[in-house]
Amino acid sequence: MSTIGYYICVPFAWVLRTFYELTGSYGWALVLFTIVVKLITLPFQMKSKKSMMRMNLFQPKIKEIQTKYANNPQKMNDEIQMLYAKEGVNPMSGCLWSFLPFPILIALYSIIRQPLSRFMMLSKDVVTEITTLATTLGYNAELVRKGYEEIGLAKFISDNFADFSGKFDGLLNVNYNFLGYTFFDFIENTGAVVAICFVFMLIYFTLCFRKELERAEHANGGPVTCPEPSTAITNKKAFLASAGVFLLAVVLLITHAQTELSVACIGVIVAILTMIVLGLTSGKKSVIEIIKGVDYKTLLFFIGLFVSVAGLEKTGVLNMIANFITSVSEGNIAVIVIVILWLSAITSAFVDNIPFAATMIPVIRAIAATEGMDIGVLAWALSLGTDLGGNATPIGASANVVGTSVSAKGGYPIGWGRYCKYCVPATIIVMAVSTAYLFLRYL
Repeated sequence: MSTIGYYICVPFAWVLRTFYELTGSYGWALVLFTIVVKLITLPFQMKSKKSMMRMNLFQPKIKEIQTKYANNPQKMNDEIQMLYAKEGVNPMSGCLWSFLPFPILIALYSIIRQPLSRFMMLSKDVVTEITTLATTLGYNAELVRKGYEEIGLAKFISDNFADFSGKFDGLLNVNYNFLGYTFFDFIENTGAVVAICFVFMLIYFTLCFRKELERAEHANGGPVTCPEPSTAITNKKAFLASAGVFLLAVVLLITHAQTELSVACIGVIVAILTMIVLGLTSGKKSVIEIIKGVDYKTLLFFIGLFVSVAGLEKTGVLNMIANFITSVSEGNIAVIVIVILWLSAITSAFVDNIPFAATMIPVIRAIAATEGMDIGVLAWALSLGTDLGGNATPIGASANVVGTSVSAKGGYPIGWGRYCKYCVPATIIVMAVSTAYLFLRYL
């Protein structure tokens, strides 16, 4: 990277390193870094959205000009430019602000890809010395994918930190591990297929709702416009105070291992602080309105759902499902992967995926040991199945329950029939894509 690029990375690397030292986890450091970047870029993104919404307001007038001067392109362009000048609108202003996150993403990519020279700020000579020492200890750079050598080296240093400790100033023992796999393992093994599935879903839902969107646009007399985001903020003090409480909640959740506060305790603390903040900034009436507005039906549903899942776990039903896999596969690797992937998806559509995944982990370890398989293939199949399968039903994931509940409160109820009509085929599509991906990459 050029000298300019290096200095662009410096402030971002410092922020990321600060969060790492606070949490002791590279993954959580990235989460906090993302939140900070989002908060910094939020005003610019809001400005971009406002500009784009203003442009949408003029679409009917622009269409009118385009229709009127369809046979005279020069006159049409002149009239459109005159309209922009008259209304004080710059058609490029929305796009310009949208490009702001790209330098940050490029800098972050460089920091992640080069943890020694960018994240730890070690010189090229020091990195060379570290590489030489690592090679004498058994590190083989040829086994690391080209372009990601420093990631592989940082992982080796973490696994053998006792041999490096105290020998190089600034060298950190970076913890990349998440449940036995590194953060980059998850990105490398599931990131690509998730991106592919995302593209498939964009196409699928566009085809599903294209006519409805066109009818809505026609009935509206032009593109559907959104209200100004700022109109939702009626009390700036309450908004800023609530945002502060939210950030505190994020920090407490990330550092709960260090503070030894349970998630339930953090939830109660945040709820109490929210009530206090609203009482001080908006008055007692706002507190009463918030309490009345709590979706108790959804909370009671979650209580019942988790009780049912706990019952399935305690009575051994989840273990029975897990053991079923070993009996039907008969040692065939391809069958094992298919069964784990699809059974996990089907089960996660109705059962919370966390206890099911926890139950399945020892099972896939036993299968890998007895069948001589790479446990990574089974882990990625389990990860994709339990994660993507929850999209099939309204109760398959917490986000589904909350989303349908909010939609119903807004006057747009989504029943099981309508939800499953669109989401079951969508889930089958992404699972088929995941199956093909696992076969092409690992089998």
